[in-house]
Amino acid sequence: MSTSKPALKELVVKGRTDLVLQKIVAATKPLDDQHFYNQAAALSGRWSTNERNNNLGTLSAEEYKLEKERINHAVLALIDQFPERSALLRLVLIAAVGMLVLYLLFKFMGRDDSMQLTVYVQDAAGKPIAELQNKGKVIVDFGNDRRSPLIGEDGRTNLGEIPEKFRGGPIPIVLEAEGYEPIEPDKKYVLNGKQVYFLVRRDNSLGIVYGRVTTRDGNEFIAGALVIVSAEGGDTSTHTDSMGYFRLLLPEKMHRREYPLIVKKIGFQVARDKFVPRSTPLDIRLDRED
Repeated sequence: MSTSKPALKELVVKGRTDLVLQKIVAATKPLDDQHFYNQAAALSGRWSTNERNNNLGTLSAEEYKLEKERINHAVLALIDQFPERSALLRLVLIAAVGMLVLYLLFKFMGRDDSMQLTVYVQDAAGKPIAELQNKGKVIVDFGNDRRSPLIGEDGRTNLGEIPEKFRGGPIPIVLEAEGYEPIEPDKKYVLNGKQVYFLVRRDNSLGIVYGRVTTRDGNEFIAGALVIVSAEGGDTSTHTDSMGYFRLLLPEKMHRREYPLIVKKIGFQVARDKFVPRSTPLDIRLDRED
């Protein structure tokens, strides 16, 4: 199945976000640059958690839908950044050679003992973040063995019984904590017996304005619609893409608790709406002009 951007977006529209994440994880896992793999792995973990909690009945229908919409939007943004196939294949080839070298080193120099890894999740000042305790998670993959423990007291997380063969290898660390992101998402960590200090910060979720513009009956996506957002310090704007989606990422100085919007498109009546940060994507429907 194709991994082109249009094909991946179409799968999201069809409700197969889980398949999209599987494809991105599979395509980027062997890469030296962990940027896409880390984000896809974190979103995959959130998707699985949301589905599991929904099946267990621990979420209301609205909570389940809200998280699903957030994940879908994040996946669409990730797809827009996804490298084209030629660049991806080149990176995979380079990474494959590196992995072969690491495999040979582990094969002939590995031991049967196990190791332990301690990760401290802290802010930029090196202090633990109280609201992440027993809520946020640290996700680490050791081959096919995925660990996802909760962040404990003082931001500490312990992972034990790690096979010795992973000594000296890279540690792909992913943060799963709503409202926070790694300060250095592409930083490489090495499993060498030392503690890891994983620095995080508030993400820009308060500055994300997004949604979709369609016709009144919802059957047609409206591409090229002008979306004007009123923010602190002035207005800013963007246009919808071929599938009617729009997304704005505003700097912290422009953040508001609520963003008034105006949507314009030739042949349609002007629409006005409001967007509340961290809510579901706006569903804006335009009426045709008489």
